[in-house]
Amino acid sequence: MIKLIIFDVGGVILHFNDDIYKRMLSKKFKISYKELSTITDPLLVKMDIGKATLKDLEKALHKNFGISKRDMAWNDTYKSIARVDKEMIALIERLSKRYKIAMLTNTCRSRYVYALNRFINKGLFDGRFASCYLGMKKPDACIFHHVLRMMRSSPHGAVFIDNMAENVRGARRIGIRSIKFENHRQLVRELKSLGVSA
Repeated sequence: MIKLIIFDVGGVILHFNDDIYKRMLSKKFKISYKELSTITDPLLVKMDIGKATLKDLEKALHKNFGISKRDMAWNDTYKSIARVDKEMIALIERLSKRYKIAMLTNTCRSRYVYALNRFINKGLFDGRFASCYLGMKKPDACIFHHVLRMMRSSPHGAVFIDNMAENVRGARRIGIRSIKFENHRQLVRELKSLGVSA
């Protein structure tokens, strides 16, 4: 019987991802997306597990492309583009009356703190888990085991929802029923097929 529902944030509750940011920089500074990604991607991965900081990214962008801290507009881009999905928040609020709800996100500290303070009602979740504070990230099995342990749930007692196929596969590998998020209607339908109703 399902007692815990675990939600990803970016791409599910909040519309924003690093690809949007990189495309904005690529266009703004006329840098090839591939060249930019070669520099940013390894740092973004490290930022997601707390092994690099925004300052490291700022230095790399300045060194490789001459982009200043001000011009990279890390927080401003996030603030102007990121949008919360109100329909998803309403669904989570309904589900929270019958199930334990957790959020599990791969993100860096600056974006996690901003999103949590601006977009997400902290009281909505029984557990909040961010890769940058845990030193591990989806789809690694260890992060899913950690969430289950902290939420006192078995894999079979949980459902995981994420828009990234590799994260969904990672959760399934340890026995968590998982849904690849496409849209609100599809999610409600798939939750219902698992016996979860709002």
